[in-house]
Amino acid sequence: MYTYHKLHTLPWQDKGPRVVPNAMYFEYTQAMRGLINNVDGMLNNHMPNFAAYVNLDIAYRSKSASGGRAQRGDYPTAPSSSASAWGSNMRFHGRCRMRATSCST
Repeated sequence: MYTYHKLHTLPWQDKGPRVVPNAMYFEYTQAMRGLINNVDGMLNNHMPNFAAYVNLDIAYRSKSASGGRAQRGDYPTAPSSSASAWGSNMRFHGRCRMRATSCST
């Protein structure tokens, strides 16, 4: 999703917002909605098993040749039930005028 976003938008500010060219708007939003739906599907499939995946990773890393001991505190807490805790969304902000130095909202 990030790669698609970077390839199909133009930089507006250093490490900041990006611009969607007008000619690409409908194609971009349709593709991004599809990618967001894919991510949401993966989250719905895998996040109910979050604690089990953490336990498997702890067991794997604890048995590794490096001798490292993984601990539960090394991992983020289980995601909340809030849809915004994990996932993506798409927001568009204002419009920029060519003569203006800033965007209106």
